[in-house]
Amino acid sequence: MPHPAKTDQYGLCAIYQPFWHNLPHCNIFGCFTPDILHQLHKGVFKDHLVKWCTQVIGKVEVNACFKAMSSYPGLRHFKKGISFVTQWTGSEHKEIEKIFIGILAGAVCPEVLTFQLHTSKTLTKLKNCLKMFHKNKDVFVKLGIHEHFNIPKLHAILHYVESIHSLGSADGYNSESPEHLHINFAKAAYRASNKCHMM
Repeated sequence: MPHPAKTDQYGLCAIYQPFWHNLPHCNIFGCFTPDILHQLHKGVFKDHLVKWCTQVIGKVEVNACFKAMSSYPGLRHFKKGISFVTQWTGSEHKEIEKIFIGILAGAVCPEVLTFQLHTSKTLTKLKNCLKMFHKNKDVFVKLGIHEHFNIPKLHAILHYVESIHSLGSADGYNSESPEHLHINFAKAAYRASNKCHMM
Protein backbone atom coordinates (compact mmCIF):
# COMPACT_ATOMS: atom_id res chain seq x y z
CA MET A 1 0.00 0.00 0.00
CA PRO A 2 1.56 3.36 -0.96
CA HIS A 3 2.26 5.94 1.72
CA PRO A 4 0.04 9.05 1.78
CA ALA A 5 1.82 12.12 0.35
CA LYS A 6 1.77 13.91 3.72
CA THR A 7 3.68 11.12 5.44
CA ASP A 8 6.38 11.21 2.75
CA GLN A 9 6.51 14.99 2.99
CA TYR A 10 7.34 14.79 6.72
CA GLY A 11 9.56 11.72 6.44
CA LEU A 12 7.06 9.46 8.22
CA CYS A 13 5.89 5.94 7.44
CA ALA A 14 2.20 5.08 7.67
CA ILE A 15 1.54 2.03 9.85
CA TYR A 16 -1.79 0.42 9.06
CA GLN A 17 -1.40 -2.74 11.13
CA PRO A 18 0.55 -1.90 14.32
CA PHE A 19 2.09 -4.80 16.26
CA TRP A 20 -0.55 -4.60 18.99
CA HIS A 21 -3.72 -4.55 16.86
CA ASN A 22 -4.50 -8.28 17.40
CA LEU A 23 -3.41 -8.54 21.03
CA PRO A 24 -6.35 -9.52 23.24
CA HIS A 25 -7.29 -7.17 26.10
CA CYS A 26 -4.84 -4.57 24.80
CA ASN A 27 -5.68 -0.90 25.16
CA ILE A 28 -2.55 0.76 23.84
CA PHE A 29 -3.82 4.16 24.93
CA GLY A 30 -3.76 2.95 28.53
CA CYS A 31 0.05 2.80 28.22
CA PHE A 32 0.34 6.57 27.83
CA THR A 33 0.45 8.02 31.32
CA PRO A 34 0.23 11.73 32.13
CA ASP A 35 3.60 13.48 32.02
CA ILE A 36 3.41 16.49 34.32
CA LEU A 37 6.77 17.94 33.29
CA HIS A 38 6.42 17.77 29.51
CA GLN A 39 2.64 17.90 29.06
CA LEU A 40 1.66 20.39 31.77
CA HIS A 41 4.64 22.47 32.91
CA LYS A 42 6.53 22.74 29.62
CA GLY A 43 3.72 21.88 27.23
CA VAL A 44 0.37 23.39 28.10
CA PHE A 45 1.59 26.00 30.59
CA LYS A 46 4.78 27.38 29.01
CA ASP A 47 4.20 26.71 25.31
CA HIS A 48 0.55 27.74 25.26
CA LEU A 49 -0.99 29.47 28.27
CA VAL A 50 1.93 31.80 28.98
CA LYS A 51 2.19 32.76 25.29
CA TRP A 52 -1.56 33.30 24.91
CA CYS A 53 -1.95 35.31 28.10
CA THR A 54 1.14 37.36 27.27
CA GLN A 55 -0.43 38.23 23.93
CA VAL A 56 -3.65 39.23 25.71
CA ILE A 57 -2.05 41.69 28.14
CA GLY A 58 1.30 42.34 26.44
CA LYS A 59 4.89 41.30 27.19
CA VAL A 60 5.73 44.64 28.84
CA GLU A 61 2.75 44.40 31.21
CA VAL A 62 3.49 40.76 32.14
CA ASN A 63 7.12 41.62 32.93
CA ALA A 64 6.04 44.72 34.88
CA CYS A 65 3.67 42.60 37.00
CA PHE A 66 6.39 40.06 37.78
CA LYS A 67 8.87 42.84 38.61
CA ALA A 68 6.37 44.68 40.84
CA MET A 69 5.53 41.60 42.88
CA SER A 70 6.78 41.99 46.43
CA SER A 71 9.02 39.29 47.84
CA TYR A 72 7.36 36.64 49.97
CA PRO A 73 8.83 33.55 51.68
CA GLY A 74 8.39 30.48 49.47
CA LEU A 75 7.78 32.45 46.28
CA ARG A 76 10.47 33.30 43.76
CA HIS A 77 10.74 36.91 42.68
CA PHE A 78 11.43 37.32 38.95
CA LYS A 79 13.21 40.69 39.11
CA LYS A 80 13.58 40.99 35.32
CA GLY A 81 10.19 39.48 34.44
CA ILE A 82 9.77 36.16 32.64
CA SER A 83 10.23 37.01 28.97
CA PHE A 84 14.00 37.11 29.52
CA VAL A 85 14.16 33.51 30.81
CA THR A 86 15.66 31.57 27.90
CA GLN A 87 16.06 28.08 29.37
CA TRP A 88 13.21 27.15 31.70
CA THR A 89 13.64 24.32 34.19
CA GLY A 90 10.86 22.32 35.84
CA SER A 91 11.33 24.26 39.07
CA GLU A 92 11.04 27.61 37.24
CA HIS A 93 7.78 26.46 35.68
CA LYS A 94 6.43 25.60 39.13
CA GLU A 95 7.55 28.93 40.60
CA ILE A 96 5.88 30.90 37.80
CA GLU A 97 2.72 28.79 38.05
CA LYS A 98 2.39 29.65 41.76
CA ILE A 99 1.89 33.33 40.97
CA PHE A 100 0.68 33.37 37.35
CA ILE A 101 -3.04 33.51 38.19
CA GLY A 102 -2.37 36.45 40.53
CA ILE A 103 -0.40 38.23 37.82
CA LEU A 104 -3.27 37.83 35.36
CA ALA A 105 -6.13 38.68 37.75
CA GLY A 106 -7.67 41.97 36.71
CA ALA A 107 -5.56 42.17 33.54
CA VAL A 108 -7.51 39.68 31.42
CA CYS A 109 -11.19 39.00 30.84
CA PRO A 110 -12.73 36.51 33.34
CA GLU A 111 -13.20 33.81 30.67
CA VAL A 112 -9.41 33.44 30.38
CA LEU A 113 -9.04 32.50 34.06
CA THR A 114 -10.56 29.25 35.22
CA PHE A 115 -8.87 27.81 38.29
CA GLN A 116 -9.55 24.80 40.46
CA LEU A 117 -7.34 22.97 42.92
CA HIS A 118 -6.60 19.36 41.98
CA THR A 119 -6.34 16.61 44.57
CA SER A 120 -7.11 12.91 44.37
CA LYS A 121 -10.52 13.68 45.96
CA THR A 122 -11.45 16.30 43.38
CA LEU A 123 -11.33 14.37 40.12
CA THR A 124 -14.91 15.41 39.45
CA LYS A 125 -13.82 19.03 39.81
CA LEU A 126 -10.98 18.36 37.38
CA LYS A 127 -13.48 17.02 34.84
CA ASN A 128 -15.64 20.11 35.34
CA CYS A 129 -12.60 22.40 34.94
CA LEU A 130 -11.68 20.71 31.68
CA LYS A 131 -15.26 21.04 30.43
CA MET A 132 -15.24 24.73 31.43
CA PHE A 133 -11.91 25.30 29.65
CA HIS A 134 -13.07 23.61 26.46
CA LYS A 135 -16.33 25.54 26.61
CA ASN A 136 -14.48 28.88 26.88
CA LYS A 137 -11.27 28.18 24.93
CA ASP A 138 -12.65 29.96 21.87
CA VAL A 139 -11.89 33.24 23.64
CA PHE A 140 -8.27 32.78 22.46
CA VAL A 141 -9.50 32.35 18.86
CA LYS A 142 -11.81 35.40 19.14
CA LEU A 143 -8.92 37.50 20.47
CA GLY A 144 -6.76 36.35 17.53
CA ILE A 145 -4.20 34.67 19.80
CA HIS A 146 -4.50 31.11 18.55
CA GLU A 147 -6.07 29.64 15.41
CA HIS A 148 -6.99 26.11 16.59
CA PHE A 149 -6.85 23.74 19.50
CA ASN A 150 -5.53 20.65 17.75
CA ILE A 151 -2.78 20.37 20.38
CA PRO A 152 -1.79 16.83 21.48
CA LYS A 153 -0.59 17.92 24.94
CA LEU A 154 -3.87 19.71 25.55
CA HIS A 155 -5.79 16.65 24.37
CA ALA A 156 -3.75 14.38 26.66
CA ILE A 157 -5.12 16.20 29.72
CA LEU A 158 -8.58 14.83 28.89
CA HIS A 159 -7.25 11.38 29.83
CA TYR A 160 -5.73 12.39 33.19
CA VAL A 161 -8.77 11.48 35.28
CA GLU A 162 -8.89 7.97 33.81
CA SER A 163 -5.13 7.53 34.32
CA ILE A 164 -5.32 8.74 37.92
CA HIS A 165 -8.18 6.32 38.59
CA SER A 166 -6.26 3.36 37.18
CA LEU A 167 -2.65 4.22 38.11
CA GLY A 168 -2.81 6.59 41.09
CA SER A 169 -1.54 10.14 41.50
CA ALA A 170 0.13 11.64 38.44
CA ASP A 171 3.20 12.48 40.54
CA GLY A 172 3.97 8.75 40.58
CA TYR A 173 4.68 8.56 36.86
CA ASN A 174 6.04 12.02 36.21
CA SER A 175 9.12 12.09 33.96
CA GLU A 176 10.86 14.87 35.91
CA SER A 177 13.18 12.53 37.87
CA PRO A 178 14.11 10.31 34.90
CA GLU A 179 14.82 13.49 32.94
CA HIS A 180 17.86 14.11 35.17
CA LEU A 181 19.05 10.55 34.57
CA HIS A 182 18.65 11.13 30.83
CA ILE A 183 20.88 14.21 31.07
CA ASN A 184 23.53 12.38 33.10
CA PHE A 185 23.57 9.04 31.30
CA ALA A 186 22.61 9.90 27.71
CA LYS A 187 23.51 13.50 26.99
CA ALA A 188 26.76 13.54 28.98
CA ALA A 189 27.85 10.24 27.40
CA TYR A 190 27.02 11.52 23.91
CA ARG A 191 29.04 14.70 24.49
CA ALA A 192 32.02 12.57 25.56
CA SER A 193 31.75 10.33 22.48
CA ASN A 194 33.05 10.89 18.95
CA LYS A 195 29.38 11.60 17.96
CA CYS A 196 29.56 8.94 15.22
CA HIS A 197 28.30 5.39 15.10
CA MET A 198 26.34 5.59 18.35
CA MET A 199 24.44 2.31 17.71
